[in-house]
Amino acid sequence: MAQFDVYANPIAASTARIPFLLELQNDLLGGLTTTVVVPLYDAGAITGPAIRDLTPVLEFDHRSVVMMTPELAGLDRKRLARPIGDLRHRRSEIIAALDILFTGI
Repeated sequence: MAQFDVYANPIAASTARIPFLLELQNDLLGGLTTTVVVPLYDAGAITGPAIRDLTPVLEFDHRSVVMMTPELAGLDRKRLARPIGDLRHRRSEIIAALDILFTGI
């Protein structure tokens, strides 16, 4: 498990809207039993206005997904299977969204 790895959503009831989870927690904390993730919503499932820099649209697995930064959560690592990819190449946008959430800038 590594920062910016993408996982299939293990919660079957929400996979149509939220197909993926993005791990945000730094690798240095890999020994913890929990990790911080943010849901990646299918772009078509989003209604209403988005805050562009807070909820960036990313491409993963040939799909447009929206990083729903305000919905980040802690999750037991055991709930996550193997990563199915990563979004390390979008690090700047991901960190910028977290900066807006936590600092407002």
